[in-house]
Amino acid sequence: MDSRKLRGMLVAIAASAMTMMAVDVVAQAPPAGGPPRGGMGMGGAPMDKAGMTQRMALDDAALNLTADQKGKIDKILDAYIADQTKMRAQMTPGTPPSQEMMATAGAARQKLNTDVGAVLNDGQKKTWEASMAARRPAGPPGGGAGGPPPPRQ
Repeated sequence: MDSRKLRGMLVAIAASAMTMMAVDVVAQAPPAGGPPRGGMGMGGAPMDKAGMTQRMALDDAALNLTADQKGKIDKILDAYIADQTKMRAQMTPGTPPSQEMMATAGAARQKLNTDVGAVLNDGQKKTWEASMAARRPAGPPGGGAGGPPPPRQ
């Protein structure tokens, strides 16, 4: 084979390899501007009152919340978001939360549900619980299939 032809093929291969590496690096780069502010919610989404209201099914018109109930729930959500933001600020980015942190977060979620439930009347509680169940994804937490692994054959 002619040395010029060989050199041209090697240059083309090297250029292709460098292009593929550059694309891989760009694909792994973090988004510009850094992480969103204001704490993080489920799945890394920013935690805000509107998002919490939607996730907790408190935006369901069938609840027929009074202005007084909406005000009380707003205060409960504000306190929860502030607590979660403080807790998340203590976490080390890129590492899973400690068991203690997870227990604290679970207790805070339970308190949030209890406090919101205390604002609602019995009929509203039933509607709220049904709305929350309808919005909850099917299956176990984390999205796995659940249950033991299939038997080996």
